Amino acid sequence: MNQQLLKLTIFLSSYSPNFYIASLRLYEDQNLSVSTLLILFGAVTVIAASSITHA
Repeated sequence: MNQQLLKLTIFLSSYSPNFYIASLRLYEDQNLSVSTLLILFGAVTVIAASSITHA
């Protein structure tokens, strides 16, 4: 297994809740639409899931 990919997977899986919280704060502070918030949530989910499946 690629060592860098493993480190990236551990980073994303451990910090993904922080990315969700940051998305919520952006939504509240910048008055983003709900669809933009869902796109941010989806992007975090897809990136974390794809890195886990490739590791």
